[in-house]
Amino acid sequence: MGDGGAVNLPDNVVMLHKEPRITVLPVLGDDYDEFLPKGMRLIAPAVIRQSDNVSLDDIEDDIRGGGAIMWVVHVGDTLVAALTTCVVRHPQRDTLKIEFMGGSRMSEWMDKAIEVLTKIALDADLDALEADGRKGFMKYVDKSPFREVYTHYVMELS
Repeated sequence: MGDGGAVNLPDNVVMLHKEPRITVLPVLGDDYDEFLPKGMRLIAPAVIRQSDNVSLDDIEDDIRGGGAIMWVVHVGDTLVAALTTCVVRHPQRDTLKIEFMGGSRMSEWMDKAIEVLTKIALDADLDALEADGRKGFMKYVDKSPFREVYTHYVMELS
């Protein structure tokens, strides 16, 4: 071991690089106390951008009241992101909408999150997934089945 602790592997050993385990799970009643505050911190910047319309307390009340679901995303054992979803009932169809999203490492977990949400939406007989997002979300949209339908603008009247 005079080589600084390096391990010499036999020639017949293949080193496998495992992809990190990604979990996307809903925060349900029993988990509110542990995961809701953590998730709220992650989505806070997105909610604050909409502070004229909604507050963090409004979002938490909506989740606790069953009007929305918070999802937490772990890469390995590390909590990296959170998002909220709700069902939107349009006159012609029903959709699962991603309302707020925040965190980091989106390129690592977004495909898994969309896979989970797609399954949930199909199981619930919904017609589509929808989301409003900032330009950072466009990096994902360009490589996904999402299509840009419109850009949302607001003009304040007061």
